[in-house]
Amino acid sequence: MICLTFFAFTTILGWDYYSERCLEYLAEGNMSIVQVFRWLYILAVLIGPFLTVAAVWTIADIFNGLMAIPNLIALVVLSGVVAAETKSYFDRLSSGHLQDYKK
Repeated sequence: MICLTFFAFTTILGWDYYSERCLEYLAEGNMSIVQVFRWLYILAVLIGPFLTVAAVWTIADIFNGLMAIPNLIALVVLSGVVAAETKSYFDRLSSGHLQDYKK
């Protein structure tokens, strides 16, 4: 039980730190936005124990799913760059110029 408590506590702290750093980057250093996030996070941590387990898992699944949106946008935006780099790589590979990069 003690190990589970420590695991839960450190997970809460780790997710908070990671999300704050990401938000700070996205907000270009605007700490007032990060401060609002901190208060919302604390509120969520305080309310969480009073919810049912099913509700907590549903909320967690929703927010984990929402994290895919920026990644999907980046995939669409960068698809041209990836296609160009892939074509360049295979062109160099077939012409034998890739040997210069292996050294």
